[in-house]
Amino acid sequence: MVLGYDTNERVVRAVLTGPVNASHAGIALLGRPRGEVRECVREHGLRVIDREAELVFPDDGFSAWTLRAGDDHLPTVALVVPGRSRCTPARKDVGSR
Repeated sequence: MVLGYDTNERVVRAVLTGPVNASHAGIALLGRPRGEVRECVREHGLRVIDREAELVFPDDGFSAWTLRAGDDHLPTVALVVPGRSRCTPARKDVGSR
C-alpha cells in the first residue's frame, strides 16, 4: 500500500498494488485484463466509468488502474482510493447520532 499526502500531511490517496488478491462485490479486480474486469463489473450491475487508463467506480469511491490507456488486454495493476477533499461532505450513517 502506498499513501499520498498533501502539504498539511493529510492522506489524500491510498494505492493498493499487487501481489495481492483484491475483489469488489465478489469480482477479482487486480491482475485481470481491463476489458474483462469492465465487462464483468457491468454484468453484475455495478456502475463503472471508463477513463483513459482507469476504471472508475463512482458509487464505491475507488478506481482500478492500468499502466497505459487504449489497451483492454493490459491487466489492472492498482486500486486507488482518493482522499476526501474539504468540499466533500462526510457520509452520514443512517440511524446513528
